[in-house]
Amino acid sequence: MRPKKEELRLYLPALILSLIPMAAMPAASIAETDAQMSSRFRGASVRAAAPCILELVRKQMRIKRPPKAPAPKVQLAHEITLHEFQNAVEAQWLFRPDTVLNVYVADSNRIFLISDKNAYRDGRSVYDSLAHEFVHYFQVKALDIRLEDATEEEEYEATLIQTEFRQTWGNRVQNGEFICPINEPARP
Repeated sequence: MRPKKEELRLYLPALILSLIPMAAMPAASIAETDAQMSSRFRGASVRAAAPCILELVRKQMRIKRPPKAPAPKVQLAHEITLHEFQNAVEAQWLFRPDTVLNVYVADSNRIFLISDKNAYRDGRSVYDSLAHEFVHYFQVKALDIRLEDATEEEEYEATLIQTEFRQTWGNRVQNGEFICPINEPARP
């Protein structure tokens, strides 16, 4: 039996919060030290890897053609203020989180990601989290699933693909950067 929309609105934020890494990074600070900068993923590196990861996820989901909608804008926690993040997610989550979290916001077609490397443990990285959020993008833009109608099945699919992505491509993260396997010459 499918839960009612009111039940989902109460359940989904708790489910989402339970799936994020344990240590979430606070929003951007004004003055940063070299140590702070080296302990986070670089936005430029993540954005450079995004088209490759988007394509890998599309293939993994067996979506034949990319959606007509543009790829989502990717922003890391240290690049935005907490207030900006809260404003972006409030309508979707129906609350204002006290820290920046990993999420795809359908209305603005944006992905927000925790940039602190310490937030990702046990072989996880910002790149497999990006893959997870791209699953939600495809669910909304290619499969026409409305977030307010989503069930735990959509979150399960995103988590499953994130895990498969990490197991298949996790070794491609070197020095905080994702090395894209697409268009590499075949090895003899």
